[in-house]
Amino acid sequence: MCVLLKGESDARILCPMLIFKNKASSYPMQNLPDKISGVSYRTSPSAFINGRLMCEWLREPRCWGPGGPFASSRVLWMDNASGHCGDGVEDTARELGTKVKLFPANATDKVQPADRFPIQRIKEHWRRLAEQRNREAIRNGDWKTGASSSGKLANPGKMFFLKLAAECIRLVNLEKDKNGDNWAKKAMVQCGIDVRRDGVWKIGQLSRELQQVVAAYPEAFEEGYKQGATRASIYNNKTRHSV
Repeated sequence: MCVLLKGESDARILCPMLIFKNKASSYPMQNLPDKISGVSYRTSPSAFINGRLMCEWLREPRCWGPGGPFASSRVLWMDNASGHCGDGVEDTARELGTKVKLFPANATDKVQPADRFPIQRIKEHWRRLAEQRNREAIRNGDWKTGASSSGKLANPGKMFFLKLAAECIRLVNLEKDKNGDNWAKKAMVQCGIDVRRDGVWKIGQLSRELQQVVAAYPEAFEEGYKQGATRASIYNNKTRHSV
């Protein structure tokens, strides 16, 4: 599942994109219209994003929220996975007024906003709702049939997972702290690619881990800070759920 976080005053998790496993990369899949509100999907042989899907994702207006990528010039921060890179991806982003910037390698746990809070909360809701569906299926006797069933529950189908993804994002976006900040805002502030409500970027807003990095390498931090690292307004992270 590809998840996009948007920062600034209307920070939130935007419409996710699920990637289903399909040897022929068929889209749309038979009997699976891509019309569910709050989610979109594509397919690939591995169920992971690749350069082709990345270009399609950049052109998917539902993933970018109202107005799409044509609304304004944007900066998109991503990890340096191979599926995010390539001339085709950069060319497509450039056409859409989007500057792609990659996080440093081996820094996922420290600088990727979605990995700090949002993904964890998405997984928690996903697990709870999936278990709720399983309990209902058991009560209804909805078991898999056939020689290979082995007492397993029937597969709810891809439509269920599309609706589940949309509901998980909706629920996570509703959760806010005492200051009224949601998980997307909190995560982006702590990773340093957004600012608090006062509009001022401060070292003290960073997570404890990043503050320790700054303290350990003050000269490198000052040099990078002076170079005026571009402040991001949107961010993408991908995580995969088996469906």
